[in-house]
Order: sequence, then C-alpha cells, then structure tokens
Amino acid sequence: MERLIEILRELRRVAIVCNQWGDTGKGKLVELAIYIYLYELSRGVVWCFRGTGGPNAGHTNVVNGHKVILHEIPSGIMHDAHGCRSVIGPGVVVDPRVTVVELNELATMGLSTDHLSISHEAQLILPQHIFLDRYDPKTKKIGTTGRGIGPAYDDFVGRRPIFVNDLLNPERLEAKIRAKNEQLLQLLGGSFDRALAEDILIDPYFGPENFFNPDTIIDVDKVIDACRRWAEPLRRYITDVSVLVRYIMEHDETVVAEGAQGLLLGIRHGTTKFQTPSDASAAGLILGCGFQPQDFDHVFGIAKAPYMTRVGAGPFPTEMGGADSEKHCAKRFMTRELEERTFGSFEKLYAQYKEGAPALSVPAEYYLGIGVRMEGEEFGATTGRPRRTGWLDLVALKYAVEVNGPTLVLTKFDVMTGIDPIRLCTSYIYRGPEVNYAGRILRDGDEITDFIRFSEILYNCEPVYLDMPGWTKDISGCRSYDELPIECRNIVDEIEKRTVGKVVIISVAAERNAIIVR
Repeated sequence: MERLIEILRELRRVAIVCNQWGDTGKGKLVELAIYIYLYELSRGVVWCFRGTGGPNAGHTNVVNGHKVILHEIPSGIMHDAHGCRSVIGPGVVVDPRVTVVELNELATMGLSTDHLSISHEAQLILPQHIFLDRYDPKTKKIGTTGRGIGPAYDDFVGRRPIFVNDLLNPERLEAKIRAKNEQLLQLLGGSFDRALAEDILIDPYFGPENFFNPDTIIDVDKVIDACRRWAEPLRRYITDVSVLVRYIMEHDETVVAEGAQGLLLGIRHGTTKFQTPSDASAAGLILGCGFQPQDFDHVFGIAKAPYMTRVGAGPFPTEMGGADSEKHCAKRFMTRELEERTFGSFEKLYAQYKEGAPALSVPAEYYLGIGVRMEGEEFGATTGRPRRTGWLDLVALKYAVEVNGPTLVLTKFDVMTGIDPIRLCTSYIYRGPEVNYAGRILRDGDEITDFIRFSEILYNCEPVYLDMPGWTKDISGCRSYDELPIECRNIVDEIEKRTVGKVVIISVAAERNAIIVR
C-alpha cells in the first residue's frame, strides 16, 4: 500500500478505465484512490467524476457490511461527508428516476449527498427511451441492458436532446416530452404491438407508475408528472460543471475520473455492432467529464487476468466453450443459483474439464467457463446476467494499451488459482471468407497479430494459445510481488512482453488492501 501512496502522491488527476469489455473491478481502484487521497495524503478535497454511460454501469460499494450498487452516482459519494465531491459530467446520460432512487437509498443508510453535482448539460433518459430500447428487436440481439442508453444518446447526436437543465424549466420540458412521444408514434406507426408495449411498460424497472396508453403507447401526462416529481429532489444538485472544472484547474485540485463499461465496448474503439453508444476510452471519459486530456496526469487501465469476461452478445475469440457458452449466457432465465443447482461446484466442473467429459456434447472448456464464472462471481451488477468467461486475450489487451496508455492494473488474479495450464492468446488464425481489410487481403489460415474490431472479421478469428503452468498456492494473502508463485510472475512478465504495457498493481482478493503494487 505504501508504494501506491507514493505513486498517487505525485499525481493530481487520474483516470481509471477498463481495458476489456467492462466488469473489471474499476470501482475498487476508484474507491482506493479516493481513500488514499483523503485519508493518507490529506488532500482535503477530492473530486470524483463520471463522464460516460448511464445506469447501464453498476459499481459495487460496501458500507458497514452492506452492499450498495450505484448506477448513476459516482462511487465517491460514499465519502461525501469527508471531502469527496462527486460530479456527474455532461457526457453521462441521466435517468432521473434511478438517480432519485439512489439518493433515497443513500439517505436511508445515513450517507451524505450534500456535495453531489449533476451537469445541466447531461442528457436525460425518459420512459420513452427505455421503452424503445426494449421494443426494438435489434437491441435484443446486441444484448443491451434495456435501460434506454442507446436511444438517449441517439437523441443527443440527432440534435433533439432533452437535457437535465430542462428539469428546471417545466414548460420547456413538457413540450420536449410531447414532441418525443410524437416522434415515437411516427417511428412505430399505428400498428405497433400493443400487447408487447404493455408488457414492456409494466416492468418493475419503470417504478410504480404504469405509463402504458393503448392509443399513444406511453401516457405522456403521466411522464410529465413523474418528471416534475423527480425534478424536485434533483434541483439542488444541477449545476454548470464547466465552472467546477475551471475552479479545479485554477486551484490544481485532485480528481479521480471513474470510467464506465470498457474500451472494447465503446462506440469509438469497440467491436462493431455490439457497442455501448459512449466512448469508453480514457480520452472519451475525460472529455465526458468536461476536461481536456492534457488536464490529466495518468491513466490506469484495468484488466482481468489471466481470464476475462464479456456480457451480452458479440465476438469473443477466447471464450471458454465458444458459441455454446454464448448461447448459455444469453438465456434470460439463467442465474447464479440455477447454474449452481445444475452444474454443481467448481471442483466438479474443473474435473469435467480436465476429463473432457462429453455429457452435454459441448467443448470441455464449456465446463471450465461455468466454473470460473462461479469462482469469480461473474454475474452483472446491473442486470444479474451471467458474464461470458474466456482466457486472457493479449492481442486485445495490446490494442487497449495502445489506446489508453501503458499502465496496467490486473484484477481477479486469485480466481485462477488451481487451474493448469493457464492459456494466453497471443495471435489469431483467420477462418473466414476472403476479405480486404485496410488494404490487406485476409484469407483462411492467415495469422493476425493485431486486434481487429470489425465483428464480421473477429467472429472468424480462432485464438492461438501459449500454455503456461498454473499455480496452486493461495495468493490472496500476498502483499509483495516476490511472495507470488513463480508461475504468476512468469504470466505477468508474458503479459508485459506481449502488450508492451507495465503492470503496476495486481489485485489478489476482493478486500481493499488485497493488492500488490510493483
């Protein structure tokens, strides 16, 4: 921990982002950085910004033994009473209902929210956006969270935004909501599926209000009334974040920027057709907070290792169990409890993997993927969906290092204890039809050493693995690099060599201090 304190002592503004498909444990480092700045380095005031995404993010925090999952409000809110100022930046899409629910939950726990700020320029998510996200069959194929993120960002780039600032102007808000519903009716036409629409709108996610109207799809008057109710508790938090940013820069104050989702999901760098609509890179996060990239001193790129995960649909070359695993995780009814009842313990699944048991006519790695998911508790904080599990893809991680910078933080390393061998993907073999990629003709059997984000190509990429010896020692108590088994250190060395990154932190258990800093 002392080494991390010394690293952060030299830094005023840091961005913490995911270098994979999300769910890498960004929140742990965000919380740890804020803790060190406030209590170890006595910075007095620390700012925690969110700049991308919306309630599709799910960052888990533990307070007095109680788990709190925040979807909109930055994790820094847990330290509001001790000097942390949390800010929802202009690049975030804000669901006012979700935000009010989170504020109420924090108040119930006795936690202060006095220093929260919400950008007046952030885009609002309305029930219409959530409905469209769930009604559109295209989004179901992608595997979105169904929380209105895409349609809200679509309104922003389509020059028809509804801003947080509109909550302060009831008449303007009402006009925009009515116009939004007219647009929805024009889009779907009079022959929309009323049964499906009603089924969507009575979902508990919309809250206690039933917004369904058989003639207009959504009862506009109810939405307007709800927005006015939500506006009251939010009013005091709405501010011009650009003023805060100027103040921070003029006084050289400390900022921790909290990323959402992951680089490989982002609209600018993610796998095409299966993306979140915000830019999940470090640059995208910083701009979405209201800063410029040069305002920040350092970027920490988080990656699970030596395994990784993806939630939702899309190409995942190193997935354990391949297409069978993707289909399994796409089942709407699949839960952690059902998997445990169906497949048993990790030990049983690992034995099946090693024996190559063909009981379900699926690849042996299918069993290992389920076991790793159980061992790593890989179920979405936002949706509860099982995350697809796979071996660490160094081709993809090298790409992330090129985009987000060389500093790497490896998480969940302890999950792979007892698994042998550990497989690292070092390149791909192309197995698809001939295609021209940026002037290079790709043919069946060609080796690919650089990440290609075009999904129609990546779906046809077969991983080439380097098998390395695993370890059996419990590493959760290790606090120095030399304490790690040589097998772990060899894997870290290989990660650095193949990605040209520098591993500075390795997380070996869930606890705040369960880290190794190099």
